[in-house]
Amino acid sequence: MIRLAKTLRKPHAEVTTGVDLHVPVILDYLRRNGNPFQGREVADIGSWDDFASHPVSIRLGPLKFRCLINPRLTLEQFRQEEEVPGNLD
Repeated sequence: MIRLAKTLRKPHAEVTTGVDLHVPVILDYLRRNGNPFQGREVADIGSWDDFASHPVSIRLGPLKFRCLINPRLTLEQFRQEEEVPGNLD
């Protein structure tokens, strides 16, 4: 992702005007750890309406990552079960 992207976006949050929790967290992590983007593309986090900007987009979606608080759930499952505010789709 670092070599591919110049920036990130969350298409689902843009389309639905939902709260984007992924992009700010990723950007903050990269900034704190001195790992700036080196690429030329806008990389999506997840997809919208079966469209993704790049194959890496699907791998970065909330259905792919386990929740640290409850590893038996993905981030999306945790959000739905715990009714966490914000749009993680």
